[in-house]
Amino acid sequence: MPKKKLKASNYLAVFVGCESENLNNLLTKQKNGSLVPYLNEEELNTLWEEIYVLFKTKVQVVFISQDEDSSKRDITKENKDVWDFVEGVIFLAQQTIQAQPPHIPPCLAQNVKILHMFLCSPLIAPSVQVCSANLCLEWHKKGLPFVGLQENVLKYLLKTALKVTTKTNVYRLCEFHNGLDNKELNKEAYKGIRDLIIQAAASTKFLFNIKGQNFLTSRIIADNSLVEEIYQMLKEMACLGKKKHAEIYGKIFREVWLLGAQDTKQLIEECVQDVVEHVFLLPRSGMEMSKIGQLMVCFLYQFNCAKSPQIKKTFSRLSCPEVWKYLHSDNSVYRCNATDVFFHMYPLQRPDVITRPETQIYLDMQHEIIKKLLLDDCPIIRCLAIRGVCKVIATWWLSIEPETRYGWMKIIIEDLTYDASSPEVRCCIYQSLKHLLTNPHSTKYLETVMPCLREQFADVSDKVRKAYIELLIKIKTTEETKHWNIVPLEQILVHLETEGPVLGVLLVRLVFDTFINKKRPVTEMVRRIKLTIVENRDAIFNFFKYIKPVMGFSDAAKVIDDSVIFKSLLFTMGFLPRKSTSRMIMIQGYYMSQVKKLPVDADESTYLLYVSALCAWGMGGQIIELVMGWFNDTFRACSLNSTFTEQKQKRIKIQDAVQPKPLLGIKLLSAIFINPANHIKVMKKNYSEVFDLWKYLDRIKGLVEQRLKVGPLHDPLLTDEFIRECFLMYMKLIAILKTPEESERAPFDSSATYLELVDWAKSVLYHEVPEEIPENETGVASNFTESSSSDRTSSLVILLLSDLLVMGQNMIDIGQAGPNFIFTLGKFTLALIKKGSGLVFLNPSMCILRAVVEYCKIYYGKKDEHKMFTMMAYLIYKCCLITMSQKRYSTEVASVFIKKPDMFVAALCLLHTIVFSCTKLDYNFVKKSLESAQEAITTVPSWEPSDGSLTTCNKQAGTLDPPGGKGYLRLGRSKVLSAMIKSSAGLK
Repeated sequence: MPKKKLKASNYLAVFVGCESENLNNLLTKQKNGSLVPYLNEEELNTLWEEIYVLFKTKVQVVFISQDEDSSKRDITKENKDVWDFVEGVIFLAQQTIQAQPPHIPPCLAQNVKILHMFLCSPLIAPSVQVCSANLCLEWHKKGLPFVGLQENVLKYLLKTALKVTTKTNVYRLCEFHNGLDNKELNKEAYKGIRDLIIQAAASTKFLFNIKGQNFLTSRIIADNSLVEEIYQMLKEMACLGKKKHAEIYGKIFREVWLLGAQDTKQLIEECVQDVVEHVFLLPRSGMEMSKIGQLMVCFLYQFNCAKSPQIKKTFSRLSCPEVWKYLHSDNSVYRCNATDVFFHMYPLQRPDVITRPETQIYLDMQHEIIKKLLLDDCPIIRCLAIRGVCKVIATWWLSIEPETRYGWMKIIIEDLTYDASSPEVRCCIYQSLKHLLTNPHSTKYLETVMPCLREQFADVSDKVRKAYIELLIKIKTTEETKHWNIVPLEQILVHLETEGPVLGVLLVRLVFDTFINKKRPVTEMVRRIKLTIVENRDAIFNFFKYIKPVMGFSDAAKVIDDSVIFKSLLFTMGFLPRKSTSRMIMIQGYYMSQVKKLPVDADESTYLLYVSALCAWGMGGQIIELVMGWFNDTFRACSLNSTFTEQKQKRIKIQDAVQPKPLLGIKLLSAIFINPANHIKVMKKNYSEVFDLWKYLDRIKGLVEQRLKVGPLHDPLLTDEFIRECFLMYMKLIAILKTPEESERAPFDSSATYLELVDWAKSVLYHEVPEEIPENETGVASNFTESSSSDRTSSLVILLLSDLLVMGQNMIDIGQAGPNFIFTLGKFTLALIKKGSGLVFLNPSMCILRAVVEYCKIYYGKKDEHKMFTMMAYLIYKCCLITMSQKRYSTEVASVFIKKPDMFVAALCLLHTIVFSCTKLDYNFVKKSLESAQEAITTVPSWEPSDGSLTTCNKQAGTLDPPGGKGYLRLGRSKVLSAMIKSSAGLK
């Protein structure tokens, strides 16, 4: 366990009561644990002279008291007063070094000399060694000279980085080493450091860390004798088959060659030459090289892929002659190894070739040798050549002449696909053609080639057929090529009829989406399977026989959990074009008839099913026409109806007298716009009808004014619920009608239209907001009939204004707002929440506050964001807190709003987040307001936060979790605000 860090005054306390009178006198000048800034240079020299004497005495006691058994004891618990004294010395030393202007007394340097010797002593407590290392690093950063400090610090940091698993120690070592002059290192002391560097070269902490790699590179450059040691380590790693190590060593050697001196480059070249000479001679038993060979190729590839012309030139000089030599060898194993290396290094470069014609001649030589490799007598070489050609074509498509590409592919397609001597060669063709799918150009070429290989789908070898099917599955994942254009579905089903389990599962995977698809309904699956049973009964039998490894749980659940056949049929009909349902000529009229007969309280899934189908058939305009007819009949009672011309088009008429259902009409409109597919189709085809609907609903403002003037309307259709829902739909259409910039339609400015609605609300609704919260206000409209006329009117006004604020927040969220919009809406929000009944607008105000904050973070810079915080967001935040902390509301009234834990806790979390975002907020005001809110909340015994709200609170303010606790999930309802108040203390 690390030692707990002491306070500054505790560090100085270790010097109090010492025998030195001068030191005691100087300690009297400390203030708040700081001493050095209050001493002049003479006093500082005296201080360190006295400490130096005491320090030597203390340290001698430690070293003299050690014996042979000291290593077995816990030295951190022994001589505790000595270690405290040493840490106090280190603390004072750090204050002296950091003082401005700096003054380094001679005795301080002597103390540092002793301290840096602690780093390599096993008799020193680990905590003291850590403090000493930090002091030495600070000493080094300040550029203060001291002989021998670098070696001990470097050695200590190396040991620590090798022992501890965290990357921080490697970063500290690299930071110290970057500012280190290698000439300052003592040669004798460097011997121990060199052994540690070799250990670091084998440690994954350094190899798998970019800074660790840079450290090893710089050390090898400084000491090129490490090249041979690390190369030997690479050969040992090769025996263990660690490919990642070979890649990293190759990168390190490459960087050393680029940055090192000439003698260092010579050593690197000797290592590379040794690898090149041996990689071709390695034995192999199959198509793939041995593990050692793969690691050697990986090592060499780091030099071949370098962008530096110098290193490419050198690498070509070392490797190309050997490659050409073994490509023409009589030994097939050597040719196999050379073929592998050749395709890894393609294109080969000659260091003595400068002109473009000579380069092209050398490239043509390589292309000719590729043709010879494709026709080599050894089947393994032919396989390697096929794989290499496909990779080269996919990588260098634009650089290789078309005649060359087609010449290679002609050999593969016309000759090697019929290679009867080796099924492995035919199998390798289809395994290698997958590489062509990585390039769009070669993918298009593959699309033209594959139909020529259709006959090979019936190859006599199981391996070849398996490779072919796997290629088709790979092609299936691309959108450019369709696998059924290569091999028809009928031919695939014929093979599915006779293939065994292994190939049968692959064939099922190939055609699975043809029958079972999440995007298609179950009835379509049944139809396709039915048709296939008629054509090939045995194929379908094997399809379900081998389907288990292919079919996932969600696919199976979709097939099983669909027992309502009629609804499935209707759902399927909704996805089909209108022309495809010509045999069921009455279906569209039937749907419209069912819509008209729906009750007002119809289930959402039912009318959403009908609306989706009608919109898919382009009948969204008729739904809007039907709803407008219902609205017109409803508004007729207040003489607000209007005449509108029905669209003249052919459609099925069913005579059925239906009473107007305005509330159902609003639900149908919501079903149109809540479904993205319906929304897109209707707005594309019926935008003018939607716009006319919005203009028609503008009369809702007149209806609201009439309702406020005369009180509750007596018509059973013109209920307060309908007024509210109609007003809400009118506002939604403002946002829906927003035309994109690229649209050809006349522009519709939803932001300006909404602000006009806000101005209307200021002149009509704002003055009707009561100064006292109505006794019947519960946030729902179900209690309107049980209240007095004035209370019902006040409640309606509150609901309309709340919906108006929430709609403004939604428009900010979807990006239909600008600065003017935000400030206008913000001022209106402040005016509402400052009313005597402002508590009822607390929730929508919180939503607007959240939207404004997120808008500022996305669309504004730091300066503008701060301005927005300090202006609008801060004012809304302040008013919300004032409203929450008011005590004039009765417990019964307050409990209506506070008893909803999800809303209330979410609001508090938002406030807490804003407190941390706005650093200029008054902490005393925040604390006082939160405490007042806490007092109010404790008076409501029915309030108990739900698990969901507390989890949300815990996620947004995770810093409130006490040590060993589980966040807000462990807090009671009365402790939520207390935790927030405590966590806000850091703002003071």
